[in-house]
Amino acid sequence: MLRASGVATRAGSVVSIVYCITCNYRPQALRAASALRQALGIDAILVRGHSGRFDVEVDGRVVAARSGSRFPTDEEVVDAVARALGVPRPGRAP
Repeated sequence: MLRASGVATRAGSVVSIVYCITCNYRPQALRAASALRQALGIDAILVRGHSGRFDVEVDGRVVAARSGSRFPTDEEVVDAVARALGVPRPGRAP
């Protein structure tokens, strides 16, 4: 079962979103965190970063990231985190 506080209690995994503060990527990080909360019931830990970073990590491993000027969609973020945690997305076939 997944739980808030950025921790997937079933697996003991930590989900975090590292975003560039000087690039003003906080709105994208908040949107991705909201999508994770709504779809999977977890709260990602938001981590201020630099150098253009926008990485979604599970246990320190990047599972979704900004590529060039393109940010991962909310659906891509949720799918990548669900896959990394080994949990099905509600409303989707495994």
